[in-house]
Amino acid sequence: MKLALAVAFLSLAPSVLHAGTTIHVPDDVATIQGAIALAQDGDTVLVAPGTYPEALDFLGKAITVTSAGGAALTTIDAATAFDSAVTFHTGEGPGSVLRGFTVQGGDSSQRAGGISCFGTAPTSPLVQHCIIRDNRTNLGLAGG
Repeated sequence: MKLALAVAFLSLAPSVLHAGTTIHVPDDVATIQGAIALAQDGDTVLVAPGTYPEALDFLGKAITVTSAGGAALTTIDAATAFDSAVTFHTGEGPGSVLRGFTVQGGDSSQRAGGISCFGTAPTSPLVQHCIIRDNRTNLGLAGG
């Protein structure tokens, strides 16, 4: 019985011990995508004001990516990526949060240019306080 309880505790320990870390961009990690790659479910990626020339993929993680200065001061600009600016495609739910960014420069021939939600599993991320502008798609579906 004691062995069964010990095994049960150890199997739960990693999720219980992870209390949600804040990863600062660019202080801890240079890019937002780099911080997303390091993040675990429950973590927060806190982004300093500025323009970040990259496209983001949430990688199926239930994390919060938020700006410290709001959408007026913090921009995701995917103009050099030739893809959607932000992609949710691995069953992300409301625990996957994008908050406080201007999202621009996305240009995808396969999906929406700005924020794209697609995949084999349904996606329903939470997008709050974002400005989505100047994105394109060739499909006629949506630039945003």
